Amino acid sequence: MFSPPTAVGAGHAKFRRTPGTAPAENLASHGYLVAGVTPTYSANLTVLRGQPVHATDNGNPPAFDTADAAEATRAGDRLVNVWAADAHFAGEEVAGLDRTGRFARHVDAACVVYLGHSLGGAAALEACRTDPRCRGAADLDGTQFGPVAHVGLSKPIMILASQDSCVTCSCRADNLVELAERDAARALLAAGTGPAWCHQVNGSGHFNFSDHAAYYLAAPLHHLLGLGDIDGPRGLAITNAYLTAFVDHVVRGTNEPLLSARCSH
Repeated sequence: MFSPPTAVGAGHAKFRRTPGTAPAENLASHGYLVAGVTPTYSANLTVLRGQPVHATDNGNPPAFDTADAAEATRAGDRLVNVWAADAHFAGEEVAGLDRTGRFARHVDAACVVYLGHSLGGAAALEACRTDPRCRGAADLDGTQFGPVAHVGLSKPIMILASQDSCVTCSCRADNLVELAERDAARALLAAGTGPAWCHQVNGSGHFNFSDHAAYYLAAPLHHLLGLGDIDGPRGLAITNAYLTAFVDHVVRGTNEPLLSARCSH
């Protein structure tokens, strides 16, 4: 059996990188090789050659913490290209495992799927746009930035959104930030020529798509971290079910009843 690589991008949060162990382990259990990406200079801490590397303003732009939608968009457009390049590199490294070692001759090096949460979702879309091996990309509640938000994708995409999110362009925007999110989603979907599926998870918040949903947290911290009212493990189970359906469909060509909601714009 040949295992296609799947590159999983981190989310973006001021306090730290948002972990995605749950979807990574789930996809690995279905026969996919999964690589996680920790974005250097964006994460609070990474270690390169034994040396700590801390976040910088370029990697973690202060504009993301302001209400200035235009400035945040400029920062996102710049940073998403860096994250997409990191994801592309990770995909190539995993594909290279087909040449030697324990995975030799067991990797479909000509196929990759990109997935990500938050800014990692936008990076997944952009990485797929620039990688001819890409079979599809999934964006977990991430505002779309970069060139892909304007030119769209010819490959399949899936967008999973939290309950009040505008990233599927189906919300009622109440402020400039939400208007920018909705406009970006509309532009992406209008320009794209590939199939696109959009789903919202009722009761979920932005970080229900990350491992934070599985942690035990006191009530004040629960809401402070952007978690919704949905049971955390149940929300992750829903996310995993849709991600598995999407990846199986775009890689193996299976018919997936869960993929029923085509995006409208």
